[in-house]
Amino acid sequence: MRSLAYAFDNEQTEEHRFLVRAGIAFGPFIAPIQMANANRNFERNLAYMQSVFVGCPLNWAYEGESEAPPFGIYIDQSVTTHSGENIGWALHRWWDPGATRGVGERLRRQAQGPP
Repeated sequence: MRSLAYAFDNEQTEEHRFLVRAGIAFGPFIAPIQMANANRNFERNLAYMQSVFVGCPLNWAYEGESEAPPFGIYIDQSVTTHSGENIGWALHRWWDPGATRGVGERLRRQAQGPP
């Protein structure tokens, strides 16, 4: 995380800056062959269907990513609840979301200038 934050902070070209976040969830997916069997259009495009994923964990991870700190990972409760593994938590909180709450709105008002 530190090296990503360092790269972000020291990049001089604005277009080359990037922010990494992720979400992880656990659960069943619908297999591409099951979708292909359900619809002839899918069956004709089997190569395409091999790259399509459908399932609740995909949505959980996508929704949870917004809760991840910059350069961090959101781990959905499905990972510990349904995985069957005894997973211990190692929470390292380096980001205080309260410290930056409203920053976007303040910057927008400054850019617009006085009313």
